[in-house]
This record gives sequence, structure tokens and C-alpha cells, in this order.
Amino acid sequence: MGNPGLSVFIHFIPDYLYHCNQFGYGGNFVRGNTLLKEVIQRWRSFKLLDFWIYYFRSLISKNKDNHMRINPALFVFFSELKENNNRPWFQANKDSYENDVKEPLLTFIAAFGERVPEISPSIMAIPRITGGSLFRIYRDMRFSQDKTPYKTGAGIHFRHKRGKDVHAPGYYLHLEPGEVFAGCGIWKPNTETVTKIRTKIVEHPDQWLNIIQDKTFKKTFTLGGDSLVRPPQGFDPDHSLIDDLKRKDYLASIVLDERIVCQADFLEYYVELCKISAPFMEFLTRAVGLDW
Repeated sequence: MGNPGLSVFIHFIPDYLYHCNQFGYGGNFVRGNTLLKEVIQRWRSFKLLDFWIYYFRSLISKNKDNHMRINPALFVFFSELKENNNRPWFQANKDSYENDVKEPLLTFIAAFGERVPEISPSIMAIPRITGGSLFRIYRDMRFSQDKTPYKTGAGIHFRHKRGKDVHAPGYYLHLEPGEVFAGCGIWKPNTETVTKIRTKIVEHPDQWLNIIQDKTFKKTFTLGGDSLVRPPQGFDPDHSLIDDLKRKDYLASIVLDERIVCQADFLEYYVELCKISAPFMEFLTRAVGLDW
């Protein structure tokens, strides 16, 4: 009967090679061969075949809305970086980082910024690295046993406008081969901040339950993060919401995949995710005394 996945894979190879050569993908045909090698490795492991089918198509399309999605080449770059996480390789491939990762993500952040008022005027989308929404690719190795110099994925943080001054909720998008997700909430708040959130849950339990048990929110997001082993000091250990009061992080996330974030309408999809989680975000933001 044959392998239908292999048939589809073979079908796209001629077009893929032709367009790498014809249009000079990345300005370098050798880069095209590297990408093809990555595709073959992924196919052999039978992982994310649907994504690579989409990836081939996206390379040869001239989509005027490319800024609305994540560049598929981002995942190829980080896959290669994971295998070559050293300064000489990065310096030799820095143009690929700039063209396939950094610039497309800054463009995506700017496009999201135009939609932010639909979610909250207090959330910022700043299209830059220093002081902006895009995390640096360089790892902080000072207190880590892992001395590899570069992150193997991209992180985007849309923080509250007061986020530099206080612990405040924000939106987060993580883009790494095999690990793609969108999250929101507040991660590792200090004692004062987490106490404010717990106090608001105790004072407004129905509001909290209506948010986290909302059908659409519950279907879309999963609450996560670390929790205390014992009830927090100063709170009733028999409280009906004790599991929520024991949380050390107040986070909600949804697992995505490479195919989803590379679709042309991903920005629209991401904005909708942010809107769905907006009541959760508003509850946390107002709990810590900030405007939403």
C-alpha cells in the first residue's frame, strides 16, 4: 500500500529545492540544503509531519500577511542551534538569527501592539529587545551549571505597563522546537503580591470561580505553576478553595504547536486567546492593586 506520508514528503522536495535555488532562500542555497536535512531528520522520527508539509508550502508562498504569523524558519534555526550551541556557530549563522527569528518576531510584536487596546490598555507590546517584549537569546550563565551560551527558543513577554516597577501579570508566548505554548498570569510573585491575590480570592470566591470555571476558559487553558505543600499562613486550611490559595504561581497556559503558530492568521488566533483569558488577567491585576 505504501506510506502516504512519504508520498507527500517526496511530492514537495522538487518544488522546495527549486524555490530555494530560484528565490535564494536566506540568500544561500547551502542554507536550503541544511533545511532539507533538518526536514529529513524530522520525517524519519515521524514527528510533526503536518507542520513540515505546511512549512514547505509557506516557503514558496508570497503571503502578504507574513507579519501575522511566526516564520517557520525560526524552528529550523533553533533546531540547528540546539545541536551547535556555541559562539563560533552562532556568529557564522547570525544573519539567519536576524532574518529568521529576531526581525520577524519584532514585526509580529508590533502587529500585536496594534491589537492590544482590544484586550487592555495596560498591556504593552514593545518591538525591541532591550526594555522590550522580545527576550534576549543570550543565556545568563552566572549561576547555572549549563554553560551553553544561547537559548534554544524564543520568548515574548507582553507585560503590564507597571511590570518594571512591581510584580504584575502579563502574557507570554514561547516558541521552541517541540515546546510551543501561550501563557498568562503572574509567575513567582513575592510574598506581598501573592498574599494580595489569595486575599482577593477569599473575599470574592464567586467571581474567581466564575472566571476559572467559565466554559470557554476552562476548555482553552490549564491552570499551572507551583503550589505550597501546606496551606499558606493566615488562611483557613479548610477553605473550599484551599487548592487555589496554596498556589505560588497564578498561571494559565495552552499548549500549541509549530503548525498553528506558522499559519497566516495566527495573530488573530493569539489575540482571541488573550481575550479569552482577559477576565483571569483582570482579576489578578486588580488584586495586586493595578489598573486593567
